[in-house]
This record gives sequence, structure tokens and C-alpha cells, in this order.
Amino acid sequence: MKSYLKTPIGWLRLECNGKRITAIKFSAIPQSSFNKTDSVVIRRAKKQIVEYFEGTRKGFTVPVDLGNATVFQKAVWNGLRQIDYGKTLSYTQLSKRIGHPGAQRAVGSALGKNPIGVILPCHRVVATKGLGGFAGGLTRKKKLLDHEGLNDGAW
Repeated sequence: MKSYLKTPIGWLRLECNGKRITAIKFSAIPQSSFNKTDSVVIRRAKKQIVEYFEGTRKGFTVPVDLGNATVFQKAVWNGLRQIDYGKTLSYTQLSKRIGHPGAQRAVGSALGKNPIGVILPCHRVVATKGLGGFAGGLTRKKKLLDHEGLNDGAW
């Protein structure tokens, strides 16, 4: 099931398997009609994302399915859940935190494949000096960091 949500950083396409969110991706204007009968999990995810952008939610509790990801990718994506709202980690710090010191490039690669943007907050991972990358584009990453009060002038 797919559904769309307009947010301050653009349209998001939400996908679920009926019980868990399987993807949240940045999207152009929706290419298909809106689903008028969103599943319970899609409605819950939309509500939580809206609350996040309203500033009343700092974490997400919607269930996710990481699919056929590798063990390493799952470790990276689950590590994202441990980065608090309003905080950042460097790629190096995240690689150490998940038990793979020195694997910062592999961490960056896994982050680029994060299927569940915003809810799994890869925007909170930055380079030692600067923003680093972001699959949704650096403009969106800056907006997400600004939203969380993390505009320290470095970006």
C-alpha cells in the first residue's frame, strides 16, 4: 500500500505491508491518486510525521520493516534510532557505536540506502567537518537539522 504526505520538506511517499512501514521516500508530486483508505499503520505514521514537523514529537514509535537488508545495513539503520532528536553523530562515531570502527564509508553507503527516511533519522549523521551526504539532497538535510535546532553555522 502506498500513500503520500505533503511536508515542509516536500512530498513523502509512504509504503507499508499492512502491518509495518516498509519505505518512506522523498517524492515528486504524487504520481498516483491518494489512497482514501490508508491502513492503520500508514495513518499512524502520517500522524507522527505531522507531529514531528509541528514540533510536538521527538521520536517515532511506528513499526518498521527493514526488509531484505544486510546485517550491516540493519545495524546502521537501527543505530539511527539511538541518535536523539536535536543531536548528531559523525559517520565515524556511528561506525564505532554499532561495533564497526573504521567502517565510516560503509556506514555512509548504508545511510544512502535507508528505506525509511525521517523516521530512521539519517539526517542526524554528519561528516566530521560539514554536512556529509544525504539521499534526499543537502537542502532537505539542512532543513531537517534546522528544524531540530542544529544550525550551528557549520552548514
